[in-house]
Amino acid sequence: KFVRSMWPHRGDPDVLWLHNDSGDSARLFAITTDGRALGTLALPNVTAVDFEDLAAGPCPNLSGPCLYVADTGDNKLRREQLVVYAVPEPQVALDHPLATNAEAPFVWIFPLVVPERANIEALVVLPDASAMVLFEKTEAEQARVFRYAAPWTPLFPVTVEVTGSIAMPGAVGPLRQITAADLHPAGTHLLLRGYGAVYQAHLDAAQGVTADRLDGAELVEV
Repeated sequence: KFVRSMWPHRGDPDVLWLHNDSGDSARLFAITTDGRALGTLALPNVTAVDFEDLAAGPCPNLSGPCLYVADTGDNKLRREQLVVYAVPEPQVALDHPLATNAEAPFVWIFPLVVPERANIEALVVLPDASAMVLFEKTEAEQARVFRYAAPWTPLFPVTVEVTGSIAMPGAVGPLRQITAADLHPAGTHLLLRGYGAVYQAHLDAAQGVTADRLDGAELVEV
């Protein structure tokens, strides 16, 4: 999974941030769009269980851009709590890579509880940091959509709200599973990735179609 840097006006617009799946330490990787490594950012005092997605958005305190890490994988539905981490995004560019042994200066830790438990591999943060939106990974016809509304309280477990559901068009079985999501910085378009395709939804609050309320959204394959 990867997300584009939020620093296009202050650094290199072609910086991507990536993470590994379960089995790795808590760290993120910066690379260029042509694959050149720009360094590794460690998340201090964090034990990675199952990192599944990465989102860019304003920091929880609106102090600048942050990277949000969804440690939300739960294939066997055994985790009582999932967690999202947020770290300030360092300024990185082709001519300004991360320092050796770079470490995030601060980590926000947001434990969350999902009703009836869920395996989640997709996360977006709204452009105004008013909510995190998470998407269930399931073979069921409808995947639940969850909203974690701000203000977020670090270290305090919160039960997320189920705000609706979404189905991958024409997909069956494992191809229905949502494995990643991304939101346009203006909040106008949402991408959902499955094993079979990537779909885009046009968001229009005036029509009641938002990232967390997609019941009337048309998903178009891209």
